[in-house]
Amino acid sequence: MSHGQKERHIRNGSGEPVAAGVEKGKLQALMGGDFATATSELAVAKARNRAVRTFAELEIAEQAAVAEAFGSKPGASGLSGKHQTAVQKLQAAKGVEFDRMYINGQIDGHEELLTTTKPTPETATTLWHEERRWSQ
Repeated sequence: MSHGQKERHIRNGSGEPVAAGVEKGKLQALMGGDFATATSELAVAKARNRAVRTFAELEIAEQAAVAEAFGSKPGASGLSGKHQTAVQKLQAAKGVEFDRMYINGQIDGHEELLTTTKPTPETATTLWHEERRWSQ
């Protein structure tokens, strides 16, 4: 940080400070990733359908790679109030209803991410390299 420049503290969904200098777009992506991770951890334990559990395992790995690419770690950004409510509803669901709610939540989360973030050549390259590293 250059002399005279103020350090920014962005707060996560729980109101706790997040690492200084995290851009708003990255924070939104990280918070969405924390939601995807939290719900996917539930799905690994509760999903009825094996394909849903496999998807959840892959989603957890993907979100860990994204957090690392952004210089963070899974869970560091926290959940918004909206996401906390969705997790509570998902915790209460069972069986086929759980599977449906989880998959619909993943679709909604990914669509929301597409509307709130615009990839840059730098982030696209970083994510591509991270994905390649995870796939080896």
